Amino acid sequence: MRTALLILYIYIASAINAQIAADSFGYFQRYHYTIGTNLIVQQDTLFVVSLPAMSTADSTSAYYGLLPQDTLLMGDTVVVANFFTDTLTTPHTVWVKIAHDNNNQGWLLEEQVNQTLHPINIISYAISVFSSIHTLVFVIIIAVFAAALFILRRRAVRRAARSIDALYSILPVVITAMLATLYESIQMFAPEVWEHYYFNPALNPIGEHILIAMFIVGVWLWLCAFAACVYESRRRLPVLPAVLHAAMVGISCILCYAVFMFTVRIYVGYALLLLFLVFFVTNLLRKSNNTYRCGHCNAVLHRKGKCPVCSAINE
Repeated sequence: MRTALLILYIYIASAINAQIAADSFGYFQRYHYTIGTNLIVQQDTLFVVSLPAMSTADSTSAYYGLLPQDTLLMGDTVVVANFFTDTLTTPHTVWVKIAHDNNNQGWLLEEQVNQTLHPINIISYAISVFSSIHTLVFVIIIAVFAAALFILRRRAVRRAARSIDALYSILPVVITAMLATLYESIQMFAPEVWEHYYFNPALNPIGEHILIAMFIVGVWLWLCAFAACVYESRRRLPVLPAVLHAAMVGISCILCYAVFMFTVRIYVGYALLLLFLVFFVTNLLRKSNNTYRCGHCNAVLHRKGKCPVCSAINE
């Protein structure tokens, strides 16, 4: 008898665990997070109700009563504890239970989760920071002032630019334009793909959605291209001109990102990207014929003769 009861208990427990696992996987596929996911509060004050507010079945409109509330503050870490679907509303209302500790926990609407809570990982934090319009405006202002400063040192910048192969200078900017175009395209046409990546980020493109995989590969290519630019600048130039050249390439990437981010939203960015790629290929082919370098300043020359940077005569 005891053996039979034990087997029955194991069977019921296994069935319950299997159902919980299935529900958890379903929540993960639908909302991009599931029970046990850790999140952090990103607004000054977040109110959660002690119980999900039920709608009345005999009413045509949902009625939500006033329930006791708990308060969570910015920076509080919480864990997703449960889900509840109110099937009496049209469409169905989804409630998510979050817990900070035993004394601070409660329910909030699923829409509020995406607006007030963010994942706890460095990649998601970086995405949130760089996606902020305030951060973007701040970076653009810094880039404009930095560009004005370097233009004042235009002789050093021009010398640096002519001493480095065009591939190292332009390739990071081209990759930035492609990344900005891809990012905004995902935001416009497949926002759920980006939302899933935001809650479940990775640096490995294998196993990710094709659009996300392309974006991750592009980020790695940009890092490699910019590192090559810095290395080539330092190899061919003294320290100050090398720093100026690398900084100008970085500023160009920032401004390029801002331009394409705004123009893709009005579909002009796609034509602009095509023109940019044509310019890049044309410029690369034109400068690939530069087989001479100045013996004095190491600048790239189209032909022997007077150097356009330092005026030295090369025979």
